Amino acid sequence: MRHLLGERIRHLRKLRGITQKDLAKGICTQAQVSNLERGTGNENPSSQVLYLLSERLQVDMSYLYGQDKTNYKNSTNQLEVKPVIDNLKSRRDYLSLKYVIDNELSAEKNKYISPFQKQYLYWHQAICAYHYNNDFNYAEKLINSALIMEVDQENDETHIQKIEIKVSYGLILYYEKVYDLATKLFLECIDEQKKLTSSQRKNKILPKILFNLSKCYTAQENYDKALSYCLEAIDICVENDSLYLLGDVIYQAGYNYYMLGQLEEALSHMNDALIIFNIQKNDNLVKFVKIKIKELTAI
Repeated sequence: MRHLLGERIRHLRKLRGITQKDLAKGICTQAQVSNLERGTGNENPSSQVLYLLSERLQVDMSYLYGQDKTNYKNSTNQLEVKPVIDNLKSRRDYLSLKYVIDNELSAEKNKYISPFQKQYLYWHQAICAYHYNNDFNYAEKLINSALIMEVDQENDETHIQKIEIKVSYGLILYYEKVYDLATKLFLECIDEQKKLTSSQRKNKILPKILFNLSKCYTAQENYDKALSYCLEAIDICVENDSLYLLGDVIYQAGYNYYMLGQLEEALSHMNDALIIFNIQKNDNLVKFVKIKIKELTAI
């Protein structure tokens, strides 16, 4: 990965006819650029540095990360950075995410953004406001602005985005312990996903909604209802051969079994979740579940 990154930076820099010093100016040191191009040293540039380098080289950051196709910057398609945004969000690198979002919403670029694209950016700006700035009120304001925004046309893609925004809003309310409103939002999402024409899209988004709805009911100590939503999500994942969220939902089911006093079922589900997390090499969750299993077996 480091070797490929260096090759692409060097190739694009020479293609643009700029020196290492010019490329590095205001972003990093010339020595860092040199080490990156040679693939030597222990250079591990931040997402923000890579984003700034990609901007100066006029390519998508995803290309530097290893995407095969070279997507040169086109000011009429701001969502070329979507893979970068999704990657930063999954890694919870909210500082770099905030930088990218603010850049895309800058006055110069804003006039080229479609309502659908702007909705996407407001949504992620809200995520940054909450997780990076710890500003619930501003995050809520941004999410509501995104939800009332009129997009160009209604289709599965626009419906999915609106549902995802509501799921994020529901999660924020869950973190704020506003469980009744979060539950209401997730139930609305269940109804809205029924409008999707693609069964594949339904089967991908529904387990996510059910999992988060289950967490709300667990927090409200309604363990029977929480468990029923977990089991429904598990069935969907299994029927569609999907590991996405499967380990999380199985663990959540195990926890609810435990709270209902069904220790054998709880341990069975937690061990199943452990197998999945091991397969996924999710070391943090493996460690977490092992501790929980040890606690339960000591009862």
